[in-house]
Amino acid sequence: NVTGVQTCALPILTHGDGTSISPDKLPIALAYNKGITTKNEEIVFEYKDGRKIYLILHILPLRGNNGKIEGVVSIFKDITKLKENEAKLRAQAEELNNIFSSFQDALVLIDKKGKILKINNVANKLFRINSPTDMPRKDVFLKRFLFFDSKGKTIPLEELPLYQAVRRGKTTRNMEVTLFIDKKIKKTLLLNAIPFKDENGN
Repeated sequence: NVTGVQTCALPILTHGDGTSISPDKLPIALAYNKGITTKNEEIVFEYKDGRKIYLILHILPLRGNNGKIEGVVSIFKDITKLKENEAKLRAQAEELNNIFSSFQDALVLIDKKGKILKINNVANKLFRINSPTDMPRKDVFLKRFLFFDSKGKTIPLEELPLYQAVRRGKTTRNMEVTLFIDKKIKKTLLLNAIPFKDENGN
């Protein structure tokens, strides 16, 4: 009998896709027993307390002059922190998407080149498009959507808050405009545009 030794529960082993691995199918066992080489294999160690350790394995069998396997070379790379960061980013993206979709005002997210990245449901209904890729070309947009200021003067595309934010980094808040869609539908809107910059000011 061995006393004074605290045993630790063995972890559950799975592939990166979640399928379980039996002991005889472990890469190190396959290398030693069958001479199988394993490269870039993702293995997950899951413990009863919920902890998960993610590893990338490279397992190579070593053969002697007679061709028989005499040993195994094992290289392990711990990618747990990378996996945790990826999970956090996915959770943040999902949360942002939920907020974006549930917002009661029309929201349009574009990059610095003017490419539309995302439009929420309210903006979809306002502009009558289904996705960012359905947004009309500039010439078609100007025919379908006409903007007027509080004095009834036409607002050129270059003076719209969204354009000003992208091209000049200018913030606009509560600019009241009248929007005519297809010369039939009239909407009174308050436009806001806020440029977001990274840590380098871009």
